[in-house]
Amino acid sequence: MKLMCLIQGEDPHRLALRENTALWQAAKDGDLPAVEAALDAGACLDVHVGKFGTTPLQEAAGAGHEHIVRFLLQRGADVNAQSSQGSTALFRAAIFRHGGVVRILAAEGADLEVRRGFDGATALVAAAAFVGNAEIVGVLIDVGADVDAANDAGSTALFLAAQHGDEETVAVLINGGADVDKARSNGATPLVIAAQEGTPGVIRLLLDAGADPTIANNFRTTPLHLTGFRLGGVGEEMAGMLLASAFNVDIDAMDEDGRTPLMWAARFGNAGVARFLLEEGADGSAVDGAGRSAAALVCTCVENEGDMAKLQCPSSGCELPATASEVLEALRQ
Repeated sequence: MKLMCLIQGEDPHRLALRENTALWQAAKDGDLPAVEAALDAGACLDVHVGKFGTTPLQEAAGAGHEHIVRFLLQRGADVNAQSSQGSTALFRAAIFRHGGVVRILAAEGADLEVRRGFDGATALVAAAAFVGNAEIVGVLIDVGADVDAANDAGSTALFLAAQHGDEETVAVLINGGADVDKARSNGATPLVIAAQEGTPGVIRLLLDAGADPTIANNFRTTPLHLTGFRLGGVGEEMAGMLLASAFNVDIDAMDEDGRTPLMWAARFGNAGVARFLLEEGADGSAVDGAGRSAAALVCTCVENEGDMAKLQCPSSGCELPATASEVLEALRQ
């Protein structure tokens, strides 16, 4: 078992392994008498133990033991001590959904914006990455966490919640003042990722909050382009919401390859979206940068097979023999 005592000037080898690990385990188990006994025996208050080098306070916080957290803090535990991965007690309380512990730690001076080492996420960003964390996200906002903080990839809590289709967390973040158009490093906004993931409920929340559907990512792909990637009626539903928004959405906007949303629908074998866009006035005669029309692009998503950097053909689409003819028929209308 890895063990490091990080108190300045202390020699970890001088401390008995038994007392230090006993303290760490007692804090994890919520056993206050055992915690007191280990400290009285000389255990290091901020000893780092285990695979991830967590402290007794971090273990107590992750387990939701409020009485242990309070006791350790009263004894002088470092509220901002970090594990080998850069996580703090606040991270563990947030990820394991212990709102009461989050409030205790925040009141005792926990750094709400500290970033863990492997992805640069704050506790709020980390919490939002897990579906069903709306309540703890609300607690973090309530105690003062920066709602627009982003990780190393530029993803905010709102972007991650939108990516996972977590409508409840999206709503909490919007109500908490999140920037609905803040993009990650590749230029994708929460609305762009919601369209890509096919979550109409999230799109509705974002649009109602004023999100701009005309903002494209770094590849000039708009949310309307991405509706063509979603089959089974979801794409049409999303396209309808985007075109009905308060913004002037260009139905023939071109991505970096000169392809319009109609061409995307054709490329991914989406007859429903193709038909809908044509009914809404899309230009069926437009050609892309290589001179190909929507009809020439039908089911060419198969060209992306195996290239994980590109969107793959959606299932129950172009692998079906009838799909290409259905799309071509829609384009002829």
